Amino acid sequence: MNIFRRSATYILRNRWKSTLLGTIVLLLSGLVMTAAVMKSAIAQTESLIWSQIPAVASVGWDFSMAMELNEAGYEGVWTEGLRTKELREIGKLPQVTSFDYSIMHRLWSDELDYFFMVDFNFPLGMPGETMSFWATGIHDLEVLEVQQGVIRLVEGETLALADISSSNTPTLISHDFALHNDLVIGSVINFEDRVYSDSIHHGSGNWANRDYIEETKSVKMEVVGIFEVLSEPYTAIGLEMDALWVQQLKNQFFVPISALEELPTFLSEDYERVIDGNEVRNVFVLDDARNLEAFVENANEILSGAWHMENLTGNFSVLRTSLETMREISELMFMGGLLLIFLVIGFTILSFLYDRKSEVGLYRALGLSKKQIISQVLIETHLISLPPLIVSIFIGFLLSYQFSEYLLKRNLLTSFESGNYNFTVNPNLIWFNPGGASLEEMASYFKISLDATTLGITTAGVILTICFSTLFSLGWVLRKNPKEILA
Repeated sequence: MNIFRRSATYILRNRWKSTLLGTIVLLLSGLVMTAAVMKSAIAQTESLIWSQIPAVASVGWDFSMAMELNEAGYEGVWTEGLRTKELREIGKLPQVTSFDYSIMHRLWSDELDYFFMVDFNFPLGMPGETMSFWATGIHDLEVLEVQQGVIRLVEGETLALADISSSNTPTLISHDFALHNDLVIGSVINFEDRVYSDSIHHGSGNWANRDYIEETKSVKMEVVGIFEVLSEPYTAIGLEMDALWVQQLKNQFFVPISALEELPTFLSEDYERVIDGNEVRNVFVLDDARNLEAFVENANEILSGAWHMENLTGNFSVLRTSLETMREISELMFMGGLLLIFLVIGFTILSFLYDRKSEVGLYRALGLSKKQIISQVLIETHLISLPPLIVSIFIGFLLSYQFSEYLLKRNLLTSFESGNYNFTVNPNLIWFNPGGASLEEMASYFKISLDATTLGITTAGVILTICFSTLFSLGWVLRKNPKEILA
Protein backbone atom coordinates (compact mmCIF):
# COMPACT_ATOMS: atom_id res chain seq x y z
CA MET A 1 0.00 0.00 0.00
CA ASN A 2 1.53 3.35 -1.04
CA ILE A 3 1.86 6.33 1.23
CA PHE A 4 -1.14 8.25 -0.15
CA ARG A 5 -3.46 5.24 0.21
CA ARG A 6 -2.28 4.66 3.78
CA SER A 7 -2.94 8.33 4.59
CA ALA A 8 -6.44 8.24 3.07
CA THR A 9 -7.24 4.98 4.85
CA TYR A 10 -6.22 6.43 8.23
CA ILE A 11 -8.34 9.55 7.72
CA LEU A 12 -11.43 7.49 6.82
CA ARG A 13 -10.96 5.11 9.75
CA ASN A 14 -10.48 7.95 12.25
CA ARG A 15 -13.16 10.38 11.17
CA TRP A 16 -13.74 11.97 14.57
CA LYS A 17 -10.04 12.77 14.95
CA SER A 18 -9.92 14.11 11.40
CA THR A 19 -13.02 16.19 12.07
CA LEU A 20 -11.54 17.57 15.31
CA LEU A 21 -8.29 18.51 13.61
CA GLY A 22 -10.15 20.07 10.67
CA THR A 23 -12.34 22.10 13.04
CA ILE A 24 -9.30 23.41 14.89
CA VAL A 25 -7.65 24.38 11.59
CA LEU A 26 -10.87 26.07 10.45
CA LEU A 27 -11.23 28.17 13.58
CA LEU A 28 -7.61 29.20 13.95
CA SER A 29 -6.93 29.81 10.27
CA GLY A 30 -10.21 31.77 10.17
CA LEU A 31 -8.77 34.01 12.89
CA VAL A 32 -5.58 34.50 10.92
CA MET A 33 -7.49 35.21 7.69
CA THR A 34 -9.72 37.73 9.49
CA ALA A 35 -6.62 39.57 10.68
CA ALA A 36 -5.05 39.42 7.20
CA VAL A 37 -8.17 40.88 5.56
CA MET A 38 -8.26 43.66 8.16
CA LYS A 39 -4.59 44.51 7.61
CA SER A 40 -5.07 44.62 3.83
CA ALA A 41 -8.17 46.82 4.15
CA ILE A 42 -6.37 49.17 6.56
CA ALA A 43 -3.45 49.59 4.14
CA GLN A 44 -5.80 50.37 1.22
CA THR A 45 -7.85 52.76 3.34
CA GLU A 46 -4.72 54.64 4.36
CA SER A 47 -3.76 54.99 0.70
CA LEU A 48 -7.22 56.39 -0.02
CA ILE A 49 -6.91 58.85 2.88
CA TRP A 50 -3.56 60.15 1.65
CA SER A 51 -5.05 60.67 -1.80
CA GLN A 52 -7.72 62.90 -0.20
CA ILE A 53 -5.24 65.06 1.74
CA PRO A 54 -3.87 68.03 -0.25
CA ALA A 55 -0.07 67.98 -0.31
CA VAL A 56 0.20 71.55 0.97
CA ALA A 57 1.47 73.14 4.17
CA SER A 58 1.79 76.61 5.65
CA VAL A 59 3.56 78.27 8.56
CA GLY A 60 1.30 79.35 11.41
CA TRP A 61 1.69 80.81 14.89
CA ASP A 62 0.94 78.62 17.92
CA PHE A 63 -0.41 80.52 20.92
CA SER A 64 0.02 77.54 23.26
CA MET A 65 3.64 77.15 22.18
CA ALA A 66 4.17 80.88 22.74
CA MET A 67 2.80 80.55 26.28
CA GLU A 68 5.18 77.68 27.02
CA LEU A 69 8.17 79.54 25.57
CA ASN A 70 7.27 82.66 27.52
CA GLU A 71 7.07 80.69 30.78
CA ALA A 72 10.43 79.10 29.95
CA GLY A 73 12.01 82.56 29.69
CA TYR A 74 12.15 82.87 25.88
CA GLU A 75 12.51 86.61 25.27
CA GLY A 76 10.57 88.30 22.50
CA VAL A 77 8.23 85.39 21.77
CA TRP A 78 5.21 87.74 21.53
CA THR A 79 6.87 90.12 19.06
CA GLU A 80 9.00 87.76 16.99
CA GLY A 81 7.79 87.90 13.40
CA LEU A 82 8.02 85.28 10.69
CA ARG A 83 11.31 85.67 8.83
CA THR A 84 11.14 85.43 5.05
CA LYS A 85 14.65 83.97 4.96
CA GLU A 86 13.29 81.02 6.94
CA LEU A 87 10.54 80.55 4.33
CA ARG A 88 13.12 80.52 1.56
CA GLU A 89 15.21 77.96 3.45
CA ILE A 90 12.16 75.75 3.97
CA GLY A 91 11.39 76.06 0.26
CA LYS A 92 14.70 74.31 -0.47
CA LEU A 93 13.69 71.12 1.38
CA PRO A 94 13.61 68.05 -0.91
CA GLN A 95 9.89 67.37 -0.38
CA VAL A 96 8.88 70.79 -1.80
CA THR A 97 7.99 71.04 -5.48
CA SER A 98 6.97 74.73 -5.34
CA PHE A 99 6.31 77.39 -2.75
CA ASP A 100 5.26 80.99 -2.53
CA TYR A 101 4.85 83.64 0.11
CA SER A 102 3.37 87.11 0.16
CA ILE A 103 3.83 89.99 2.59
CA MET A 104 0.96 92.24 3.61
CA HIS A 105 2.14 95.74 4.53
CA ARG A 106 0.27 98.95 5.39
CA LEU A 107 0.84 101.99 3.19
CA TRP A 108 -0.81 105.39 3.65
CA SER A 109 -2.51 107.71 1.16
CA ASP A 110 -4.56 110.90 1.34
CA GLU A 111 -5.74 110.54 -2.28
CA LEU A 112 -7.87 107.41 -1.92
CA ASP A 113 -11.09 106.41 -0.18
CA TYR A 114 -12.17 102.98 1.02
CA PHE A 115 -14.74 101.10 -0.95
CA PHE A 116 -17.46 100.06 1.49
CA MET A 117 -19.77 97.17 0.71
CA VAL A 118 -23.53 97.68 0.90
CA ASP A 119 -24.88 97.61 4.48
CA PHE A 120 -21.36 97.35 5.85
CA ASN A 121 -20.30 100.47 7.72
CA PHE A 122 -17.31 99.36 9.82
CA PRO A 123 -14.11 100.61 8.12
CA LEU A 124 -11.01 98.49 7.95
CA GLY A 125 -8.80 101.55 8.09
CA MET A 126 -8.70 104.07 10.89
CA PRO A 127 -9.52 107.52 9.50
CA GLY A 128 -7.02 110.16 10.46
CA GLU A 129 -4.61 112.40 8.67
CA THR A 130 -4.45 109.75 5.96
CA MET A 131 -5.97 106.33 5.40
CA SER A 132 -4.03 103.07 5.42
CA PHE A 133 -4.34 100.37 2.81
CA TRP A 134 -2.97 96.87 2.61
CA ALA A 135 -0.31 96.33 -0.05
CA THR A 136 0.35 92.61 -0.67
CA GLY A 137 3.74 91.76 -2.09
CA ILE A 138 3.59 88.50 -4.07
CA HIS A 139 5.93 86.11 -5.86
CA ASP A 140 3.54 83.93 -7.79
CA LEU A 141 -0.10 84.95 -8.09
CA GLU A 142 -1.05 81.46 -9.26
CA VAL A 143 -0.24 79.75 -5.95
CA LEU A 144 -1.83 82.09 -3.45
CA GLU A 145 -4.73 83.76 -5.22
CA VAL A 146 -5.72 82.48 -8.65
CA GLN A 147 -5.22 78.77 -7.95
CA GLN A 148 -7.40 79.10 -4.87
CA GLY A 149 -10.14 80.69 -6.96
CA VAL A 150 -10.20 83.92 -4.94
CA ILE A 151 -9.67 86.55 -7.66
CA ARG A 152 -9.64 86.75 -11.45
CA LEU A 153 -7.89 89.29 -13.68
CA VAL A 154 -10.50 91.07 -15.83
CA GLU A 155 -8.50 93.93 -17.33
CA GLY A 156 -4.87 94.86 -17.97
CA GLU A 157 -1.74 92.82 -17.35
CA THR A 158 -0.23 90.56 -14.71
CA LEU A 159 2.71 91.45 -12.49
CA ALA A 160 5.21 89.55 -14.62
CA LEU A 161 8.39 91.53 -15.13
CA ALA A 162 7.78 91.60 -18.87
CA ASP A 163 4.62 93.63 -18.25
CA ILE A 164 6.33 96.42 -16.28
CA SER A 165 6.48 99.42 -18.61
CA SER A 166 7.52 102.24 -16.26
CA SER A 167 9.66 103.03 -13.23
CA ASN A 168 6.59 103.12 -10.98
CA THR A 169 5.72 100.06 -8.92
CA PRO A 170 3.12 98.01 -10.86
CA THR A 171 0.00 97.08 -8.95
CA LEU A 172 -3.25 95.16 -9.33
CA ILE A 173 -6.42 96.59 -7.78
CA SER A 174 -10.02 95.40 -7.53
CA HIS A 175 -12.71 96.43 -9.98
CA ASP A 176 -14.88 97.90 -7.21
CA PHE A 177 -12.02 99.92 -5.76
CA ALA A 178 -11.09 101.26 -9.22
CA LEU A 179 -14.65 102.45 -9.88
CA HIS A 180 -14.95 104.01 -6.41
CA ASN A 181 -11.72 106.02 -6.84
CA ASP A 182 -11.96 106.72 -10.62
CA LEU A 183 -8.86 104.65 -11.34
CA VAL A 184 -8.07 103.04 -14.69
CA ILE A 185 -5.20 101.16 -16.27
CA GLY A 186 -2.20 103.51 -16.20
CA SER A 187 -3.36 105.57 -13.19
CA VAL A 188 -0.56 106.49 -10.78
CA ILE A 189 -1.25 106.38 -7.02
CA ASN A 190 0.91 108.08 -4.37
CA PHE A 191 1.52 106.21 -1.11
CA GLU A 192 3.71 106.77 1.93
CA ASP A 193 5.65 104.11 3.82
CA ARG A 194 6.18 104.82 7.53
CA VAL A 195 8.72 103.44 9.98
CA TYR A 196 7.44 103.79 13.53
CA SER A 197 9.55 103.91 16.67
CA ASP A 198 8.24 100.50 17.79
CA SER A 199 6.10 97.66 16.46
CA ILE A 200 3.10 98.55 18.65
CA HIS A 201 2.57 101.93 17.00
CA HIS A 202 3.36 100.42 13.61
CA GLY A 203 0.58 97.88 14.00
CA SER A 204 -2.16 99.47 16.04
CA GLY A 205 -1.05 102.80 17.49
CA ASN A 206 -2.28 106.30 16.78
CA TRP A 207 -1.42 106.50 13.10
CA ALA A 208 -2.34 110.18 12.86
CA ASN A 209 0.27 111.10 15.48
CA ARG A 210 3.46 111.66 13.53
CA ASP A 211 5.53 111.90 16.72
CA TYR A 212 6.11 108.14 16.58
CA ILE A 213 7.25 108.14 12.94
CA GLU A 214 11.01 107.81 12.48
CA GLU A 215 11.22 107.63 8.70
CA THR A 216 8.96 107.92 5.64
CA LYS A 217 9.30 107.21 1.94
CA SER A 218 7.11 108.14 -1.00
CA VAL A 219 5.90 105.24 -3.13
CA LYS A 220 4.38 105.64 -6.59
CA MET A 221 2.27 102.81 -7.95
CA GLU A 222 0.92 102.40 -11.45
CA VAL A 223 -2.24 100.36 -12.06
CA VAL A 224 -1.39 97.63 -14.59
CA GLY A 225 -4.26 95.23 -13.91
CA ILE A 226 -7.76 95.10 -12.44
CA PHE A 227 -9.25 92.00 -10.82
CA GLU A 228 -12.62 90.94 -9.52
CA VAL A 229 -13.32 88.97 -6.37
CA LEU A 230 -15.02 85.66 -7.13
CA SER A 231 -17.90 84.44 -5.00
CA GLU A 232 -18.56 81.05 -6.60
CA PRO A 233 -15.65 79.16 -4.97
CA TYR A 234 -16.90 79.92 -1.47
CA THR A 235 -20.30 78.40 -2.18
CA ALA A 236 -18.73 75.41 -3.93
CA ILE A 237 -16.68 74.38 -0.89
CA GLY A 238 -19.47 75.08 1.57
CA LEU A 239 -18.03 78.22 3.16
CA GLU A 240 -19.89 81.45 3.77
CA MET A 241 -18.28 84.62 2.50
CA ASP A 242 -16.95 86.77 5.31
CA ALA A 243 -17.94 90.36 4.57
CA LEU A 244 -15.02 91.79 6.53
CA TRP A 245 -12.51 89.64 4.66
CA VAL A 246 -14.05 90.37 1.24
CA GLN A 247 -14.08 94.10 1.89
CA GLN A 248 -10.41 93.96 2.88
CA LEU A 249 -9.59 92.06 -0.31
CA LYS A 250 -11.43 94.62 -2.45
CA ASN A 251 -9.36 97.42 -0.90
CA GLN A 252 -6.10 95.53 -1.31
CA PHE A 253 -3.19 96.24 -3.68
CA PHE A 254 -1.08 93.45 -5.20
CA VAL A 255 2.52 94.41 -5.99
CA PRO A 256 5.80 92.53 -6.65
CA ILE A 257 7.27 91.48 -3.32
CA SER A 258 10.61 93.02 -4.28
CA ALA A 259 8.96 96.45 -4.25
CA LEU A 260 7.99 96.05 -0.57
CA GLU A 261 11.31 94.57 0.50
CA GLU A 262 13.04 97.75 -0.68
CA LEU A 263 10.94 99.97 1.59
CA PRO A 264 12.46 101.48 4.78
CA THR A 265 10.23 99.35 7.01
CA PHE A 266 11.64 96.13 5.58
CA LEU A 267 15.21 97.39 5.68
CA SER A 268 14.99 98.48 9.31
CA GLU A 269 16.47 96.42 12.14
CA ASP A 270 13.08 96.08 13.81
CA TYR A 271 11.38 94.54 10.77
CA GLU A 272 12.01 90.94 11.81
CA ARG A 273 10.08 91.52 15.05
CA VAL A 274 7.04 93.20 13.51
CA ILE A 275 3.85 91.08 13.53
CA ASP A 276 0.84 93.36 13.24
CA GLY A 277 2.38 95.70 10.72
CA ASN A 278 3.53 92.98 8.33
CA GLU A 279 1.60 89.77 7.75
CA VAL A 280 3.32 86.98 5.85
CA ARG A 281 1.16 84.49 3.94
CA ASN A 282 2.75 81.34 2.62
CA VAL A 283 1.99 78.04 0.91
CA PHE A 284 4.31 75.08 0.30
CA VAL A 285 3.30 72.48 -2.30
CA LEU A 286 4.80 69.02 -1.81
CA ASP A 287 5.37 66.12 -4.18
CA ASP A 288 3.26 63.70 -2.10
CA ALA A 289 0.98 64.08 0.91
CA ARG A 290 2.72 61.09 2.49
CA ASN A 291 5.81 63.29 2.89
CA LEU A 292 3.96 65.90 4.95
CA GLU A 293 5.00 64.50 8.32
CA ALA A 294 8.71 64.38 7.41
CA PHE A 295 8.47 67.84 5.84
CA VAL A 296 6.80 69.33 8.93
CA GLU A 297 9.51 67.89 11.15
CA ASN A 298 12.30 69.33 8.97
CA ALA A 299 10.56 72.69 8.62
CA ASN A 300 10.00 73.09 12.35
CA GLU A 301 13.74 72.72 12.91
CA ILE A 302 14.23 75.82 10.76
CA LEU A 303 11.45 77.96 12.25
CA SER A 304 12.02 79.98 15.41
CA GLY A 305 9.84 81.09 18.28
CA ALA A 306 6.20 79.98 18.27
CA TRP A 307 6.09 79.61 14.49
CA HIS A 308 5.44 76.09 13.25
CA MET A 309 4.39 74.28 10.08
CA GLU A 310 0.72 73.32 9.70
CA ASN A 311 -1.00 71.01 7.22
CA LEU A 312 -4.35 69.36 6.58
CA THR A 313 -3.63 65.86 7.89
CA GLY A 314 -5.54 66.75 11.05
CA ASN A 315 -8.80 66.58 9.11
CA PHE A 316 -8.40 62.80 9.01
CA SER A 317 -6.63 62.41 12.36
CA VAL A 318 -9.61 60.64 13.95
CA LEU A 319 -9.79 58.07 11.15
CA ARG A 320 -6.03 57.56 11.08
CA THR A 321 -5.94 57.04 14.86
CA SER A 322 -8.78 54.54 14.61
CA LEU A 323 -7.01 52.68 11.81
CA GLU A 324 -3.81 52.55 13.86
CA THR A 325 -5.74 50.99 16.75
CA MET A 326 -7.28 48.47 14.35
CA ARG A 327 -3.84 47.71 12.90
CA GLU A 328 -2.47 46.87 16.35
CA ILE A 329 -5.44 44.60 17.04
CA SER A 330 -5.16 42.87 13.64
CA GLU A 331 -1.42 42.29 14.09
CA LEU A 332 -2.07 40.81 17.53
CA MET A 333 -4.77 38.56 16.04
CA PHE A 334 -2.49 37.53 13.17
CA MET A 335 0.55 36.63 15.26
CA GLY A 336 -1.59 35.16 18.02
CA GLY A 337 -3.46 33.01 15.50
CA LEU A 338 -0.25 31.59 14.03
CA LEU A 339 1.08 30.89 17.51
CA LEU A 340 -2.13 29.10 18.46
CA ILE A 341 -1.99 27.06 15.25
CA PHE A 342 1.52 25.93 16.12
CA LEU A 343 0.72 25.07 19.74
CA VAL A 344 -2.81 23.68 19.49
CA ILE A 345 -2.31 21.67 16.31
CA GLY A 346 1.05 20.47 17.55
CA PHE A 347 -0.45 19.30 20.81
CA THR A 348 -3.41 17.69 18.99
CA ILE A 349 -1.18 15.80 16.55
CA LEU A 350 1.10 14.77 19.39
CA SER A 351 -1.84 13.28 21.28
CA PHE A 352 -2.98 11.49 18.13
CA LEU A 353 0.52 10.08 17.62
CA TYR A 354 0.61 8.70 21.14
CA ASP A 355 -2.66 6.94 20.34
CA ARG A 356 -0.93 5.58 17.24
CA LYS A 357 2.37 4.71 18.88
CA SER A 358 1.93 1.00 18.23
CA GLU A 359 1.30 1.76 14.55
CA VAL A 360 4.31 4.07 14.35
CA GLY A 361 6.48 1.55 16.22
CA LEU A 362 5.39 -1.20 13.85
CA TYR A 363 6.28 0.96 10.83
CA ARG A 364 9.72 1.52 12.33
CA ALA A 365 10.12 -2.18 13.11
CA LEU A 366 9.15 -3.09 9.53
CA GLY A 367 11.93 -0.90 8.25
CA LEU A 368 10.13 2.30 7.27
CA SER A 369 12.43 5.26 7.61
CA LYS A 370 11.64 8.33 9.69
CA LYS A 371 11.35 10.26 6.44
CA GLN A 372 8.60 7.97 5.16
CA ILE A 373 6.65 8.18 8.42
CA ILE A 374 7.00 11.96 8.50
CA SER A 375 5.80 12.21 4.87
CA GLN A 376 2.72 10.10 5.64
CA VAL A 377 1.73 12.16 8.67
CA LEU A 378 2.33 15.42 6.78
CA ILE A 379 0.13 14.21 3.92
CA GLU A 380 -2.58 13.23 6.37
CA THR A 381 -2.43 16.60 8.12
CA HIS A 382 -2.61 18.55 4.87
CA LEU A 383 -5.41 16.45 3.41
CA ILE A 384 -7.39 17.24 6.55
CA SER A 385 -6.32 20.94 6.72
CA LEU A 386 -6.70 22.15 3.14
CA PRO A 387 -10.53 22.11 2.89
CA PRO A 388 -11.07 24.03 6.14
CA LEU A 389 -8.24 26.39 5.15
CA ILE A 390 -10.08 27.27 1.93
CA VAL A 391 -13.34 27.76 3.84
CA SER A 392 -11.50 29.99 6.34
CA ILE A 393 -10.84 32.53 3.58
CA PHE A 394 -14.56 33.19 3.25
CA ILE A 395 -14.97 33.17 7.01
CA GLY A 396 -12.18 35.76 7.22
CA PHE A 397 -14.02 38.09 4.86
CA LEU A 398 -17.29 37.73 6.75
CA LEU A 399 -15.84 38.12 10.24
CA SER A 400 -13.48 40.94 9.30
CA TYR A 401 -16.35 42.96 7.82
CA GLN A 402 -18.49 42.60 10.94
CA PHE A 403 -15.65 43.07 13.40
CA SER A 404 -13.98 45.94 11.53
CA GLU A 405 -17.23 47.87 11.11
CA TYR A 406 -18.02 47.55 14.81
CA LEU A 407 -14.48 48.44 15.92
CA LEU A 408 -14.09 51.38 13.53
CA LYS A 409 -17.41 53.01 14.34
CA ARG A 410 -16.85 52.55 18.05
CA ASN A 411 -13.43 54.24 17.88
CA LEU A 412 -14.72 57.05 15.68
CA LEU A 413 -17.73 57.67 17.88
CA THR A 414 -15.57 57.74 21.00
CA SER A 415 -13.21 60.27 19.40
CA PHE A 416 -16.04 62.50 18.19
CA GLU A 417 -17.81 62.45 21.55
CA SER A 418 -14.60 63.25 23.43
CA GLY A 419 -13.67 66.04 21.00
CA ASN A 420 -10.40 64.27 20.22
CA TYR A 421 -10.06 65.51 16.65
CA ASN A 422 -8.29 68.35 14.90
CA PHE A 423 -9.53 70.28 11.87
CA THR A 424 -7.00 72.72 10.44
CA VAL A 425 -8.14 76.34 10.26
CA ASN A 426 -4.92 77.94 8.98
CA PRO A 427 -6.17 80.82 6.79
CA ASN A 428 -3.43 80.16 4.25
CA LEU A 429 -4.78 76.65 3.66
CA ILE A 430 -8.51 77.18 3.95
CA TRP A 431 -9.05 77.24 0.19
CA PHE A 432 -7.26 73.92 -0.21
CA ASN A 433 -9.14 72.44 2.75
CA PRO A 434 -11.61 69.63 1.95
CA GLY A 435 -13.01 70.03 5.46
CA GLY A 436 -13.51 67.51 8.21
CA ALA A 437 -15.54 64.46 7.24
CA SER A 438 -18.49 63.27 9.32
CA LEU A 439 -18.50 59.95 11.18
CA GLU A 440 -20.47 58.26 8.38
CA GLU A 441 -18.16 59.66 5.69
CA MET A 442 -15.05 58.49 7.55
CA ALA A 443 -16.54 55.03 8.06
CA SER A 444 -17.34 54.83 4.32
CA TYR A 445 -13.63 55.11 3.47
CA PHE A 446 -13.03 51.66 4.97
CA LYS A 447 -13.60 48.88 2.43
CA ILE A 448 -12.97 45.20 3.10
CA SER A 449 -10.57 43.78 0.56
CA LEU A 450 -7.78 41.23 0.20
CA ASP A 451 -5.29 41.32 -2.64
CA ALA A 452 -3.87 38.15 -4.18
CA THR A 453 -0.39 38.73 -2.77
CA THR A 454 -1.61 39.07 0.82
CA LEU A 455 -3.87 36.04 0.38
CA GLY A 456 -0.99 33.95 -0.96
CA ILE A 457 1.42 35.00 1.79
CA THR A 458 -1.16 34.40 4.54
CA THR A 459 -2.13 30.97 3.18
CA ALA A 460 1.52 29.99 2.86
CA GLY A 461 2.15 31.21 6.40
CA VAL A 462 -0.67 29.05 7.79
CA ILE A 463 0.47 25.97 5.83
CA LEU A 464 4.10 26.40 6.95
CA THR A 465 2.99 26.82 10.57
CA ILE A 466 1.00 23.60 10.34
CA CYS A 467 4.04 21.85 8.81
CA PHE A 468 6.40 23.06 11.55
CA SER A 469 3.89 22.12 14.22
CA THR A 470 3.51 18.62 12.74
CA LEU A 471 7.26 18.16 12.38
CA PHE A 472 7.80 19.25 15.98
CA SER A 473 5.30 16.66 17.20
CA LEU A 474 6.78 13.92 15.01
CA GLY A 475 10.27 14.75 16.11
CA TRP A 476 9.22 14.39 19.72
CA VAL A 477 7.82 10.87 19.09
CA LEU A 478 10.41 9.62 16.60
CA ARG A 479 13.34 10.50 18.81
CA LYS A 480 12.83 7.08 20.45
CA ASN A 481 13.77 3.71 18.94
CA PRO A 482 11.01 1.26 17.84
CA LYS A 483 11.08 -0.75 21.09
CA GLU A 484 10.67 2.41 23.17
CA ILE A 485 7.76 3.55 20.98
CA LEU A 486 6.01 0.17 21.25
CA ALA A 487 6.59 -0.04 25.03
